[in-house]
Amino acid sequence: MLSTLRTCVLHLCWAACLFAPAVHAQDDTQQRLDQFLWGPEVELVTATRQADHPYDAPATVITITDDMIRERGYRDLIDVLADIPAFDISRHVYGEFSSLVMHRGIGGNNKLVILMDNHEITSPSGKQFPFGHNVPISLAERIEILLSPASALYGPDAFGVINIITKKADALEGVTMTVIGGQDRTSDLSVHMGKALTDDVAFTVYGRYYGTDGQDLSDDYEELRGIRSYPSIVENRMEAPVKDWNLSSDIRLKDITFRFNHSSFREPLLEGLDPAQYVYNDGAFWGQRITSLEAEHRYATSRLDLVSSAGLRTFEINPEMSWYYLLQDETTGESSTLKVHQYGKTNGVTFDMHANYRQSDRLRLSGG
Repeated sequence: MLSTLRTCVLHLCWAACLFAPAVHAQDDTQQRLDQFLWGPEVELVTATRQADHPYDAPATVITITDDMIRERGYRDLIDVLADIPAFDISRHVYGEFSSLVMHRGIGGNNKLVILMDNHEITSPSGKQFPFGHNVPISLAERIEILLSPASALYGPDAFGVINIITKKADALEGVTMTVIGGQDRTSDLSVHMGKALTDDVAFTVYGRYYGTDGQDLSDDYEELRGIRSYPSIVENRMEAPVKDWNLSSDIRLKDITFRFNHSSFREPLLEGLDPAQYVYNDGAFWGQRITSLEAEHRYATSRLDLVSSAGLRTFEINPEMSWYYLLQDETTGESSTLKVHQYGKTNGVTFDMHANYRQSDRLRLSGG
């Protein structure tokens, strides 16, 4: 009996010695695979509003890392979406929303929810969101793109969700500045700074301006020469300027974070209109502004994660926004101009509380 017991113990010891390297090798392989697919930070928060491994998330998600942003030369969110097969981009469709973004065959820029650090930065009224140079990503640590519907978490328009996770203060610890220039007096300027003052106090500030005069079409198209007959409206140069800018900041005081985000879109409408009937000048543009101010409190234990937030979001069409059409009387042949103007403003107040409770690796409860 004692001999049999001794034999069993020896067999178990040998099995443990043989199995341990296999487990260790499996862990190394998983770690290398995670590093290849997801980058150094294997974490996903958009699918369930809590940290998950991408394999465990109940959704189809694409993660764009900071390294990928730099290596691919992405400057705006639309540059990223143009590289993803699930999205179809039609550029310069109409000035009001600039480019049309279709997601898995679903059209409408208001069918995508765009978040920054889990908080929505699109219009509170459901207005079509313009994808131009107004969603910079140089401040991103990573971008999580949720391809699956997520209305239970993010509302009825969440046919897809894009979450820009920004770089934290302890990762910045200083100032980063980028200056890019190009033809037609194009400039792309951004400044990003952050500082962790103590373990409980930290802040970040980000600003970006993108501007260009646009291509001069004065001598390119014979049919456009009729436009030049309106010197009181049209400058010598057929102008198509872009002037977009953003400002974001956050301050963390222990468990409370205050966030501010402003997006200003000011781009011409000409690309989506008949050039023979459109007046080119600096005063003809679509402009809108979205501003949000939020406060968030987080309470976390080993099993419970409770996030409460309150925010104010404002959408406003630029009061100076207008554009011109050229009209021609078919009978007399005389030409005239028609000035078009729009204005609108919407305010939205949000209160949100979301709780995640982890009973075990197999049982988690989420609600809000």
